[in-house]
Amino acid sequence: MARTQGSPQVPIPGSIKFCTFLLPQERRKATEQAEKMSFTAEELAKVQSLNGYFKQYWILLSKTIQARKNRQIAAEQFIGEQNWSVEEVEGYRRRLQESETFMLRCRRTRMSINDFVVLGILGRGGFGEVFLSRKKDTGEVLALKKLAKKHFLKKNHVWKLKREREVMLKSESPWLMNLKYSFQSDKFVYLAMDFVPGGDMKNLLDHVGCFAETHTKFYFTEMLFAVRDLHKLGYIHRDLKPDNFMVDRYGHLKLIDFGLSKEGHFHKYEGTLSLKFTKNEKKDRLHMTSPAPSKHRFRSGRKLYSVVGSPEYMAIEVLEEKGYNHTVDYWSLGVIMFELFYGITPFNSDSTEEALQKLTCWKDYLIQPSPVEPGELPISEAGWDLITRLICEPSKRIGRIGIDEILQHSWFKGFNVEKIVDQEPPFVPVLENDTDTSYFQNALDEQDYKDLSIDFATVQQLMDAEVPDIDKILMYGHITKAEENTLHLATSYKSSPDVTAFAGWTYRHEDLKLLLQQAAQEEPQ
Repeated sequence: MARTQGSPQVPIPGSIKFCTFLLPQERRKATEQAEKMSFTAEELAKVQSLNGYFKQYWILLSKTIQARKNRQIAAEQFIGEQNWSVEEVEGYRRRLQESETFMLRCRRTRMSINDFVVLGILGRGGFGEVFLSRKKDTGEVLALKKLAKKHFLKKNHVWKLKREREVMLKSESPWLMNLKYSFQSDKFVYLAMDFVPGGDMKNLLDHVGCFAETHTKFYFTEMLFAVRDLHKLGYIHRDLKPDNFMVDRYGHLKLIDFGLSKEGHFHKYEGTLSLKFTKNEKKDRLHMTSPAPSKHRFRSGRKLYSVVGSPEYMAIEVLEEKGYNHTVDYWSLGVIMFELFYGITPFNSDSTEEALQKLTCWKDYLIQPSPVEPGELPISEAGWDLITRLICEPSKRIGRIGIDEILQHSWFKGFNVEKIVDQEPPFVPVLENDTDTSYFQNALDEQDYKDLSIDFATVQQLMDAEVPDIDKILMYGHITKAEENTLHLATSYKSSPDVTAFAGWTYRHEDLKLLLQQAAQEEPQ
């Protein structure tokens, strides 16, 4: 594309970025012009929303192209394995093309809560609820999180929602929770994820008390893999704790809750997105490169200063506000490892203040407990050594060059970490069906509503009702007329902070296997 000599590119206010084809003198001229400009808060908000929208657009576009190419490759491999005539092959390809066309139409349609059926309530908090739901057209059983926009807009925490969605969207790791769908209404945003029926590690730990060393090694290895894959994406979690590790139906772990994750501590791109697309076209690669990086290295000297996380699992350098990096996640893993062994954290407290006080004197509280029951085996020397090399000063902490340094510790000697997926987990959930919620402590299913004499159809309305307290539903068994008036469908097109702050929120995953599997299993006509 031709470029006009001397024409500067318009920078993004507050975060000036230029296309790479600008010459140095053009960059200086554009910077000087940008410094003379002034923008209102409303203009800045609109530009930032537009920037976020196009960022999401390119991410989704690249994922869509890559997924379609992968399906084409799989289809051609399948055709090559069949002994079909030319007519049969053409008929098969025609049906696949019809499926692809249908998927494109699905991507263009707007999503709403009417696309889902409520099967139960998995949990609730101050900002929203998590529903067990089934998508009507595909039959997928999903955990659907509903969050009120006003809470995040009021506290200027929209970035937390966007960060959570962004990490799950980019992730293709089996150790990280992946996003299936996201959409919004006038007052709420929704995130649909795989339903992980085994509950969380905290609930499991509360029931068993503590784990044997071999079981601890199994779970700790899977936690390391989850954190490794998150770091590869370019994020630090900053809130690792047992509550944020879910147990899937096979007994393996998945890391969740990326709202406090921080991006920007890795070299993520060789060039701009446009350059990456050009490189792929020139090299004729089979897969379109995603904006999510495949290789990273940590930037030296780059630190964070925000005090975030759960006090009992927070690294000391976070509290000291002297700056920290990715190794704060390893401190948290050390605390979790301690808890898996002994059932409590070394800084176990009844209040936040007490936990922070213990953290300031962490060396006095990091003490190896003695066995309390007859026949109880103490932790091995290698195991305790690993804990003390994780819960220590940043300059001495193991893992500064990456997770592999931790996996090479002597505690893992003789344990095949690479074959962890093939091993039988210490605990495998016993499930009656694909919607079993018995491992969720606060879950409510259809039978619970019947026991409470509540019309289960009423619960469906909770998906988009601005009900101050779900306990009102459980008490009265219905939604009042005033609350019915707060029901909303898909977001209307209007210019308001509620809408612009969440521009580009809608997402559908490209792994709609049900449609393509049906086409692949059909006999050629």
